[in-house]
Amino acid sequence: MSLFELVGLDAPILNEMDNRVAEASALRRFFQEQWDSLQQLLEDYRQQQAAEERRVVAVGAAVESIVEGTDRRLRVLSDYKDALRDSARELLEYIEEIVAALPPALPVSKRRLTTDPLLRRLIRSRDQIDELFLRNREIRAFFADPEHQQCDAVYALLFVLRYEKRVLGTEMRGDMLMREVPQTAVNFTGRELLAPRPSEEAARKALKQVLFDSVVAHAKRQILFKREALSEKERLQAQLHPEQNLNNPEVYLHLLRELLSSPRQLLQLHNAELQMNSLDILLGSEAADSSQSGDRLQFFEVGVGAERSRVVSLLSYPRAEFQAG
Repeated sequence: MSLFELVGLDAPILNEMDNRVAEASALRRFFQEQWDSLQQLLEDYRQQQAAEERRVVAVGAAVESIVEGTDRRLRVLSDYKDALRDSARELLEYIEEIVAALPPALPVSKRRLTTDPLLRRLIRSRDQIDELFLRNREIRAFFADPEHQQCDAVYALLFVLRYEKRVLGTEMRGDMLMREVPQTAVNFTGRELLAPRPSEEAARKALKQVLFDSVVAHAKRQILFKREALSEKERLQAQLHPEQNLNNPEVYLHLLRELLSSPRQLLQLHNAELQMNSLDILLGSEAADSSQSGDRLQFFEVGVGAERSRVVSLLSYPRAEFQAG
């Protein structure tokens, strides 16, 4: 017998009390869920506000970097920030998109040269690994820096030029060896290692800066070329009409904003897929034949304006490999 029954409470009253207790418990849970939901909404809002504030600061800094990298006289104009804000924001967003599309960092070691077909093309030999890393002053300084003592690897950006050349070679077609067959040889050259960093995240951030600076430098060159291409008559006309003179900050700003308004035309990312044999000869779709089998490579190339695109890759190089020499 329960305590309630001992004090004389009958079953209906007990049931009603149980129901009230259950209802009260359900209400407490409901209000707690509503409170938790409200707290989460507030936290999401605060995070969104903080993210928006960071974006505003980043865009403002980007505008100043554009001015610093092109023509500082633009700062005499009261509206230069407003004029460049949208272009700067779109450029930053597009660069974010490009860098996010790149695959994880490619591990570099002398052992992997024999097992990784892409690494074997990007870095041709053990001596090139030594040239890029062991004999690289920035890499040596990175590993010697006390701040990086806990870093098991260094991350860096590798830029490489890819060339294709038509050659004549031999090729197996069924059981027949064909000679003087037109082929395409692929060559990777002009290697440049940049921005050693302690993490992949930091290396990607460095790549964003490299791409941004490249676009700004390209825009400055384009305006300079346009100025130098003026005929003598056009130069005289510009002197008479300031609204046509590229030395006029207002005219310069208008042209700069126009150049930066299409970031996808200024900066191109190409996802390349090639199939090559061990002699670096490009294989066609008929390579499904076992006699034509080779390595299937996938990599990204980035180009600025009409300049030649370069292969870009994130690399990681272990401290242990560096110490082993």
